This record gives sequence, C-alpha cells and structure tokens, in this order.
Amino acid sequence: RLQAYVGGAWVDALIDIIDRVSSTWSAWLPLDTPRISSRWRFEITTFDTESQLGELELKGIAIG
Repeated sequence: RLQAYVGGAWVDALIDIIDRVSSTWSAWLPLDTPRISSRWRFEITTFDTESQLGELELKGIAIG
C-alpha cells in the first residue's frame, strides 16, 4: 500500500497495488484521498518475507 502524510497522520492512497494472486492493478481510493503530499511511504508484502516499510520524501509531487 502507498500512504501520504497529511495533517500529522498517514492516509492510505493506494492499497493492494498489485494483487499477489491475480496480478491486477488497484485503483486509487476515493477522490477525497489527498494526492499531493510532502511525504509518502509504502509497505510491501511478499510471499517469502514479512511486511517491509519504506518511506519516500517527495516534496510537492503528485502521485497518480
């Protein structure tokens, strides 16, 4: 999943970006989900590891 840091909290922007079984892409969450943020983070889960959390610092970048 991909989250934006907005108003002091992490807000989901995408969840299940690629379904591990069907390999289909997710859609954006409802349009009220912020799409411009100075901080983004992502969580990746694979079949052979626990969830891994990484953080992106993208100032003023719109994703999506």
